[in-house]
Amino acid sequence: MTTSFEHETRSADGTGRLQTRSAKKRPSLKEALEKRVARGRPERTPTLIQMEAVECGAASLGILLRYHGRHVPLEELRRECAVSRDGANAAKVVTAGHSYGLVGSGKTIDLPDLAELDHPVIIHWAFQHFMVLEGFQRRGKSIVVHVNDPAMGRRTMTLREFDEGFTGVILDLVPGPEFEPGGDQPLLAGDYSRRLNRNGRALPLAMLAAVVLVVPGLAVPFLGRLFLDRGFEGSAVALAICVAGLSLSTIATIVLTITQNYYLRAAETRLGLARSTQLVRHLLRLPLHFFVQRNPAELARRVMTSTIVIHTLTRDILRGLANILLIGVYGIAMLHRDLFLGALALAVSGINLGVLQLVIRTRTEAAAALEAREASLTVTTLQTLATIETVKASGAEDVSFNRWAGFMARVITEGQRLGQATAALSVLPTLLSTINAALVVTIGGLRAADGALTIGILFAFQTLLGSINVPLTQITNQASRLQELGVQVARLRDVENYETDLLEQGEPPVDTPEASEAVEDRVRSDDKPSGAIRLESVGFAFPGQEEEWITDLSFTVEPGMRLALVGASGSGKSTVGRIVAGLESPTSGSVLIDGRPRTEWSAEALTGAIGYVDQNVVLFEGSVRDNVSMWDPDMPDEVVIQALEDAELFEDTAKRAGATNARVVEGGRNLSGGQRQRLELARALAASPSLLILDEATSALDPVTETRVIDNIRRRGCAVMLIAHRLSTIRDADRILVLERGRVVESGRHHELLEARGYYHRLITSGATSSQEGQESA
Repeated sequence: MTTSFEHETRSADGTGRLQTRSAKKRPSLKEALEKRVARGRPERTPTLIQMEAVECGAASLGILLRYHGRHVPLEELRRECAVSRDGANAAKVVTAGHSYGLVGSGKTIDLPDLAELDHPVIIHWAFQHFMVLEGFQRRGKSIVVHVNDPAMGRRTMTLREFDEGFTGVILDLVPGPEFEPGGDQPLLAGDYSRRLNRNGRALPLAMLAAVVLVVPGLAVPFLGRLFLDRGFEGSAVALAICVAGLSLSTIATIVLTITQNYYLRAAETRLGLARSTQLVRHLLRLPLHFFVQRNPAELARRVMTSTIVIHTLTRDILRGLANILLIGVYGIAMLHRDLFLGALALAVSGINLGVLQLVIRTRTEAAAALEAREASLTVTTLQTLATIETVKASGAEDVSFNRWAGFMARVITEGQRLGQATAALSVLPTLLSTINAALVVTIGGLRAADGALTIGILFAFQTLLGSINVPLTQITNQASRLQELGVQVARLRDVENYETDLLEQGEPPVDTPEASEAVEDRVRSDDKPSGAIRLESVGFAFPGQEEEWITDLSFTVEPGMRLALVGASGSGKSTVGRIVAGLESPTSGSVLIDGRPRTEWSAEALTGAIGYVDQNVVLFEGSVRDNVSMWDPDMPDEVVIQALEDAELFEDTAKRAGATNARVVEGGRNLSGGQRQRLELARALAASPSLLILDEATSALDPVTETRVIDNIRRRGCAVMLIAHRLSTIRDADRILVLERGRVVESGRHHELLEARGYYHRLITSGATSSQEGQESA
């Protein structure tokens, strides 16, 4: 887990300094712990699992807020705590807490003083993590510490383990006068019901079949009573009615069950497909900084679980509603048959539910921890396999295996914890149902012996009791599964509730009537920009940072122009390129394309007009053509071939079996470094961009090949923004912008800047922008 930490937090009086407790005679650690343990069990805080490692501060604040009765979504807390790719510091967590009405500050504190606190606090752990301290408790002869870790849920640790990891810093936040409980805790049913209106008739028909199933369920005890009370008396009519009725009830049950399962499957398929496609479509529209804070392997895991989640929700919610109906109807029938026995049976069933809820709560927390551990294991496994060349080259097979085994051991530990709760969950319903049946048989038999009820009524009552125990057990298990899904649903909401790039630009969500109207107000996608780009007083700050790294940046790229950005590492060159490409949004100023703000252009028009290639080559499994066309079957072969020729790759491709249909393995491992760069460059050229941004995109090419590629691009007539260190790449640019710490410090052509003998001259002569070639030219 990686979080940044500042040793200053904003105190309640706004001084911004870390507070320390005033000097006084304090009890020893043993005395303080004994007093704390004597006050009773530690507080129990709600579980809130963080989505990513950098969110531990925001999630810990969310745990405190929920403990005090305020439910705030994690995505909102992430914004309020200004979580960046480096995490959230303590000062911003405290400030976010103040915005919700909490008062308090950050404090340095030792264990005796910490033991005196009687409420949960956020602690800083191992200088890289935040979690919530619930309190201390005696367990046997030792004292254990209860914490709520947003990475894995509630857990306990020994006092020694806690002392080794505790940094001595806490965030002590409690409700103040302005604190207001409230907020809606997201419900699975609410999340699910929003999608029902697109399901058609399948789900209502499945529900109707479940409702009708009540009739044969009630017919069996009624017919059984009739048979026992009348059939033994020799009534042929009663016997015939019983046989016919039981036969029809059996047939009806089979037909209705098949019908219910058929429409349930149809509903699952339709809802699962809708949710998966919406999720992936939304995911592809999210801004780049969303992916910076999240691991691709973990995001892929969320997409894969989305269908499982919707299938489970569909089946369990529908059957849960049907089971509630069955319990209600059968309960009324039992009370109608015999009020005393009915009340007794329902009371024991209520105890059954209560006990199971306690088990389910433990099981839910274990499931949350297991889900987090499994996600980490998935990420570790894929990272290890993706970097297998590095692992082998470094001789790190054993180290990698030990790291993987550590994550696997944690998964097994959490799985065992969940298994213990599952075992209890499977045994308790059977035990309590058996006790319930024994009580009914015993008391009912005594009442039948006294003549208070007949044998037929007792049989009917036992049948109803058996009928009510089945849905009761099912609904408990369904509730357990739904609660376990809460963690997976929260991870899906993390994607679904994140604002897309189009939303930030004022465009409504896709698949809404407002979206089509908004698109009509924008520039038509076939009105391709000419490549004229102007940045006006642009500023940029990385997410979670208040200070702008790029400030007051203004320049123009004319159609067909070659503009070069140079500067030392970390000067902001790549960030400027990403802003122009639309991969990052400026925090101030504006980006004009052909004189229009970026927001007035459709996404399709911009992506077709602006190409972006950096040194991080991304190639996928498929053919050369697939990698150039991005799976577009309508792209003509002539366009693909021309793009390969301009990238100086067509001759290499033609020599391979299949030419443009030649196979490319994942990552382009069967190509050289220069071939990989040129293939990605051909992909950008195939879209015929008006502006091409090259961020060290030719660094793996030899000077001769690089010159030919640049000349080919020039003949296309598109504007080029070059970001490079190699002098041969930038010396012929129409204009060179020299950046230092996000500011343009010099501007001009190569010879003009050299003659000025300023910052550019120092970069060239020092070798920062060129190698020996640059020094000789200087």
